[in-house]
Amino acid sequence: MKDPTYSASHLANIVRLTQQLCIVQYWGESDVRWHYRDPSEFLESTLEELRLTPTNFRTLLYVDGIPEAKSIWDAQCVEFEKVALPENFSQIFEVNPIFEVMFPRTKTAMNMLSMLEDILAFSATISADFVLYKQFRRYLTTAQQQLPGMVEMAKAYDKSGTIPQRLTWDDLWEQAAVKKRLSSNAAYDQIIDLFTTTDMKGYRRDERFANLIDDAIHCFYAAHAAYFITLDKRCADKAKVVYKQLGIVTKVLTPAELVSLL
Repeated sequence: MKDPTYSASHLANIVRLTQQLCIVQYWGESDVRWHYRDPSEFLESTLEELRLTPTNFRTLLYVDGIPEAKSIWDAQCVEFEKVALPENFSQIFEVNPIFEVMFPRTKTAMNMLSMLEDILAFSATISADFVLYKQFRRYLTTAQQQLPGMVEMAKAYDKSGTIPQRLTWDDLWEQAAVKKRLSSNAAYDQIIDLFTTTDMKGYRRDERFANLIDDAIHCFYAAHAAYFITLDKRCADKAKVVYKQLGIVTKVLTPAELVSLL
């Protein structure tokens, strides 16, 4: 929570406006659920989940009271450690200093376990470190600006003909997109992925990573309603892009626009 001082008043407003009706998708379920739940209890359970969230990849799947889970996961980590990364992976450290921050373990131990540890650690750090996120976004901006020249240079040395004649910034994101479903809800994957990549490509960029993820989740849940009401212009503009591309009929409005319809 940004400032717990205001929690009680915020929760009271939520109760007044919603009568405790909420929409949520729980772990292990394949769709969202509308139901009634006390916002205060909901908040406490969420904070407890955050306190229990693993930050170390080596203990990611440890389960209290189940020693077998620890043994199985330790064995899996040993297998990850045996998988060597391609030798040319080390070249990324010459491209930009951001990669040394992203992959410190991998730089000294070029194996799959180190890379997975680094990815988990970076995902947690970038959510809280505003300066690091700005550095990461600065790299993306530079890469986007340099892309045309890099493509032309690569074509000049491409003997296999595998580099497309036309390669844009959007094309690169398409090629890097995860093809496998990450959750049991295909709509969740589509909306969250499209919202975040729209931002990462440079459209209406958010200044903080945590805000970007929160807004993407808001966009997902609002897609189950007739209206998405928000004062956040950046979030609203990206939600409109997502809904238009996916054919979602939810209308994105400001509170004033909603009142004008009443």
